[in-house]
Amino acid sequence: MRILVTGATGFLGSEVVPRLLEAGHRVFLLARDPSKVSSPRGLTVIQGDITKFNLGLKLSPRLDAVLHMAALVSFEQRKSAESLRVNCDGTLNVGNFCIDSHVPRLYHVSTAYICGDFKGVWQEGFLDMGQHFRNTYEQSKFLAEGYVRSLCAGIPGLRQPIQVTVFRPGIIVGRASDGRATTFEGFYKPVWAMARVMHRVESLLPRREEVEQALHLPKLKVPFTMQGDPRGTLNLVPVDWVAGKIVSLLPASPGTYHLTSPHPLLNEEVCLAVAESLGIEGPHFSLTPSWDPLSKLYNRLVRPFHPYLQGEPVFQS
Repeated sequence: MRILVTGATGFLGSEVVPRLLEAGHRVFLLARDPSKVSSPRGLTVIQGDITKFNLGLKLSPRLDAVLHMAALVSFEQRKSAESLRVNCDGTLNVGNFCIDSHVPRLYHVSTAYICGDFKGVWQEGFLDMGQHFRNTYEQSKFLAEGYVRSLCAGIPGLRQPIQVTVFRPGIIVGRASDGRATTFEGFYKPVWAMARVMHRVESLLPRREEVEQALHLPKLKVPFTMQGDPRGTLNLVPVDWVAGKIVSLLPASPGTYHLTSPHPLLNEEVCLAVAESLGIEGPHFSLTPSWDPLSKLYNRLVRPFHPYLQGEPVFQS
């Protein structure tokens, strides 16, 4: 297929594009600054911007599909307006581009977390189930998905309805092969916060790092409480696995596909693994808040991600 890809240089896109090329697709990459993007064989870089009318293109190539991955992933309230502009207005521009350019198929990357605070098993066919959203990111992706789904029903004057496929990944993390990640939003905020707390303790222990390297000291005890459900789950999915699934599902029937783990890890399991990798012990989850200085520091740093540590919806996978 001849596919126009948005968000190709992002965390997920950088894994998807090589797989598209390996599968023999002709890829057109939309980029705001083409000079910063390399062009391997089979890839054409086009200057454009999803926040602009017609994606900022004067002329568009003949296309069989658009794969829309560009999005702003941020849970911070101060970025709410930008999230709506990129995730909602940008998707509206992509859909209008498909209509005006007679592109027959649209692949849209959403998120499983448009479920918001829904209780129960979140089905692939669900959209508006009366859920409340925990941040503007979830709301913006919900609104964007609602729009692209409307394209399936057809629009007056459109020769035929656009075939729409929606991919809903869980929380995307580094590659399964080597853990590599190119961005540190989402799940990596709590990891970063744990490292910050560790560094705060180390700053009170002069030369510990130097001594530790020489004497192989035991793990640093950093006792603090992360407010959340220890038996709650985080639906973490490796970016290379998600990318592989997206490319393999391109020929599938139009519809909505959850790219989620059927066996998500418990919060306490994730906490133990992260603490082990940092060489510390003592962090733990509790539903009851703790007001000691380290716990207060951690929970302040992780506040935007806090709702995701209280429990987890169950996704139909």
